[in-house]
Amino acid sequence: MSWLSKLVIGALVIGGVIVFLDDSPSKPNEPVASKVDLNRILDVTVNEILSFESILGEELRQRGDPDLALFAFSESLQKSYNETAPALHTSPVAIAPLVDATLLVVEDLNMDGQVQDSENTLWTIEIDGQNSRVIASSWQGEVRDSNVGGMGGFFAGYLMGSMLNRQSVHGTPSNVAQKRTAAPQSNARSRAGSGSHFRGK
Repeated sequence: MSWLSKLVIGALVIGGVIVFLDDSPSKPNEPVASKVDLNRILDVTVNEILSFESILGEELRQRGDPDLALFAFSESLQKSYNETAPALHTSPVAIAPLVDATLLVVEDLNMDGQVQDSENTLWTIEIDGQNSRVIASSWQGEVRDSNVGGMGGFFAGYLMGSMLNRQSVHGTPSNVAQKRTAAPQSNARSRAGSGSHFRGK
């Protein structure tokens, strides 16, 4: 059994059948206490994208299932976030891939590996194909990016191609392209997961 098959089967055993749910509008929650280091988060994210594409990109291309690619990558990235040392956050995190390929990362309070409406958003990950960037935004309003334009073929892999295609169909690439780095906002509020996303049932 391939590594991809084990990953997906393991996730399905934990989370059940993958479905699309619409959780909007989102509800405000109490802000989490700690500030996250978006630069470290971007380093982990970009490295995981490169590793994932290198190991599984061709197999995913042969399967031709973009939903599987996004779900499997979210599971793999969630594992990397939680195993990074020093820890990226004071508690474990869970990831929900939104229908526009944005990755929503929440504080996994009940440690079940699933995103719940009551759990606070910590940060999001977006792909900016127009400017060759990976963007991380925190609930505090901070925005940081990693320019991957110098990494030849970064956007040529199956995962990145399917994420950009999903973004063009369900999202607004121009809005992502216009995002600029920003400092945290002291009056920002954390929000629960919002929008349509994959969820274990």
